[in-house]
Amino acid sequence: MDDQPLIKEDEMDLQVEGGTTLPINETQMIIEKPAGGPVSKQQAEKTESGKEKGLKLENCRAFGNIYGSLIRSLTGEGKIDDLSDSGLDEETQLLSQKMLGAVRTEADIQHTRMGMKGWGAKELLEQIRSDDEAQKFLGDSSRYRMREFSKGFYGVQMDYEMFDAFIKGGGQAVAVKAPGEGISFVIIPEVTGEANQRLQRENVPHEVSHIAWHFMQKQGVTRNNEVTPIEQEAFSMYQDELVAKLVSDGPILGYTHLQRMTKEQRQQVEEEQPEVVAKINQTSHEMYDYLHDTFQPEIRNSEVSEQDCLLSVATATTFSELTSNLKRMEEIIKKQPKLEKPPGPPMPSEENKGWGSI
Repeated sequence: MDDQPLIKEDEMDLQVEGGTTLPINETQMIIEKPAGGPVSKQQAEKTESGKEKGLKLENCRAFGNIYGSLIRSLTGEGKIDDLSDSGLDEETQLLSQKMLGAVRTEADIQHTRMGMKGWGAKELLEQIRSDDEAQKFLGDSSRYRMREFSKGFYGVQMDYEMFDAFIKGGGQAVAVKAPGEGISFVIIPEVTGEANQRLQRENVPHEVSHIAWHFMQKQGVTRNNEVTPIEQEAFSMYQDELVAKLVSDGPILGYTHLQRMTKEQRQQVEEEQPEVVAKINQTSHEMYDYLHDTFQPEIRNSEVSEQDCLLSVATATTFSELTSNLKRMEEIIKKQPKLEKPPGPPMPSEENKGWGSI
């Protein structure tokens, strides 16, 4: 077996989700860019002309059931629902088949790659940090362990003190998306009692969804028709986070990569593309206000579930289309019987919407 790392330390390009920016070998994390180049305005408008197709409650609910069962199966908590008996329309069933196929393909690749590398928890974590401080933590293997939730879906669980120090910034859990021949995985803390129940109910499915969505992106199943590369990157992260929120038990919100940048990175982008950055910020603020003030309250008082809204988010290809789809879902929700539900999790402030805490 070749003992040389397939990702050189100075070439690592890991995108990390879940409330913190991880230092990579004491250098700033580089965000992996979404696939595809600039999209013409005409192409984007052409795509949006069919944005509400398939957004009927029965179809949305069937898709939500399929996607939810996928994530549960990936966490080892169940099986994927039968597509042939799902009630999906033809177009959405084809999309679901492509999504499931993409996840299976990438999971098989990861499983094979892990076997070839002979990696364990230590090697997974060294993709993120291999500095002297990290090695002190990694030297005590009693403090962390590897889990394979399902074939090709890996996690590292560590005691909370190590988690808090290793991640540097805390958070509830973290998804690490590795490019190239790296291994994507999630990091979760060892907790007990109610905190453990929340971890299993919300955090693990949330982070596993990030990995699954990453696999779909790698296989070209998802589409991104924002016009400029920076808008594409902003939409990619926002959509990914919103999908993960809807399939777990967290507040309904998203955030863009701009909120994950260092002060220096942010300043550089604002100087180079001030108008685009201003547009993204305005869109993000408007989306937060809409989700906080209108959309989430409607869902909390309806028999429509968060999971039922997944199709409206997963099929959007631009911020404009996402907004239109969600407003279409709002109309559908308002027509359903009211249902008193227990209070949902509070929405974090807009400033903290991308940063988890325990």
